[in-house]
Amino acid sequence: INAEYMGLYKMNYFIPQILLLVFLFSNNQAEQPLVSQLKDIRFPDRYPESRALVNNKRTFKAYSNQKMLMTINNNLVTGADVTINGKICDISKYLIEGQKQFVIEITSFVRDGNDNTLSIQGITPDKSYLEVYIPYPYLTEGKPEDVGFNSTKLNLVDAMIKEEIAKGFPGAAYIIIKNGKIVKRAAHGYSRKYKDDGTLLDKFEDMSLDTLFDMASNTKMFATNFALMKLFSEKKFHYLDPLTKHIAEYKGSDKNGERREDRLISDLIMHVAGYAPDPHFFNPQEIPPEEYTLDKEKTKKILLEIHGFERKRGGVPEYSDVDYMILGLLVERLTKMELDEYVESEIYKPLGLKNTLFNPLKKQYNKKQFAATEVIGNTYNKTVYYPQIRTKVIQGEVDDPKCFYCMGGNGGPAGLFSNVNEMAVLCQVLLNRGGYNNVKLWDRNTQDLFVKPYDEDLTFGLGWRRQGNEGLQWHFSRYGSSKAIGHTGWTGTVTIIDPQYDLAIILLTSKKHSLYYNSKFEGDAYQTGQYGSITQLIYEAFLNK
Repeated sequence: INAEYMGLYKMNYFIPQILLLVFLFSNNQAEQPLVSQLKDIRFPDRYPESRALVNNKRTFKAYSNQKMLMTINNNLVTGADVTINGKICDISKYLIEGQKQFVIEITSFVRDGNDNTLSIQGITPDKSYLEVYIPYPYLTEGKPEDVGFNSTKLNLVDAMIKEEIAKGFPGAAYIIIKNGKIVKRAAHGYSRKYKDDGTLLDKFEDMSLDTLFDMASNTKMFATNFALMKLFSEKKFHYLDPLTKHIAEYKGSDKNGERREDRLISDLIMHVAGYAPDPHFFNPQEIPPEEYTLDKEKTKKILLEIHGFERKRGGVPEYSDVDYMILGLLVERLTKMELDEYVESEIYKPLGLKNTLFNPLKKQYNKKQFAATEVIGNTYNKTVYYPQIRTKVIQGEVDDPKCFYCMGGNGGPAGLFSNVNEMAVLCQVLLNRGGYNNVKLWDRNTQDLFVKPYDEDLTFGLGWRRQGNEGLQWHFSRYGSSKAIGHTGWTGTVTIIDPQYDLAIILLTSKKHSLYYNSKFEGDAYQTGQYGSITQLIYEAFLNK
């Protein structure tokens, strides 16, 4: 088996494991469902247009340096004319032999990008048809120059990060993918610098490409939104459904007469449901007694039946963690699984991702595998106190207090951990518009809907943040296209997926693993921790600015 083609990128297997994999694959091959990135796998079109020349054509994404196979199921077809990008692809041999399924390598027919065209015309006899399966592209290794980067300019990224580490910035890891190739990845600095008492370690723990990071609010996108997009594509819900259609107890009015029954699922995804940004359910000094909770089951009841709104629904989006706490519960209700169980088994595992998960310390990981976050727990340098507050270095546990104290580390807005290598695969899923190699998570239309700009604020899609009208240059840089999407995380994580350039940037930092003075974390003051300068340098390196 070609391990790279199977999507087992960068995994290290001993010989017995390889033999076992070959055995399992060969014995289960017939049972594996075929996956296709085509919008419609069936030829001829079931509902043809009156404009004949647009019929029986499909577009797909490919990279010319990757092996690509096309599987065809034949349902009584004896004749067909197949072309790929205008080149004749002769399948007559298989049709004459009456083969019901055959596989053709089409690598020599494809070109880089989304505009590859498959055309199948002249299918005979009537009422016969073909089903065509073309898998998604996958990641391979590449060099910056292969895809138009100026390596000298790209090295300025490393120079800036190293210079800031020398001045006190904790550390960072990043990865750049373009045109299906990993063209640059690096790790600099330290995953941990401080002891539990707030003093410096005698020897700092080094950052590596395998270091796992608390993804913070990137959880909203790469766990909760990924789940929602998959479930929407499977028609398990509609984004315009009232939430109460799927969670019956989500009903009733708050003290201002705002009704839960009026809230659509899209209101929560778009942050226009009207909830306050950051209610501290874990702190009895800041929350009504009936909303204080340190238990996930109680938190569910508070969110769905008790907690009220700060404003009316609609209008300009106002970011709220409550929206995604509830959306995480929606995923659980739709799937009858815990959020972590669903995304880990139904999304990450099929993609071959073993280090993208929730609550890792409960799953046989150890602290030294993680980038540390706050130095003196959630106390903001001992300026904050509430029952059960953590007071030591947070490492391998979700930093977000609502997620940790109220949701058991498993919540819609936060709790996901990952590393740069595995985040690259998830970003390529987005660049592929829904799949990776032989795994399909959602269809193109679903992704197009979720990333579509919201009229009231072009920097918002359904959950996704967008460059829009260049409103988020601090995130996407000055040169991110209007189609660029992504998110940031409070702990120091940023993702950019820019389909116009077939580019993704993942920058993961340990900026919050720094001392807190004068209402600021020291790590927030550095350019690396403010993201925009790093992403700007990366764009400049291939746009030759």
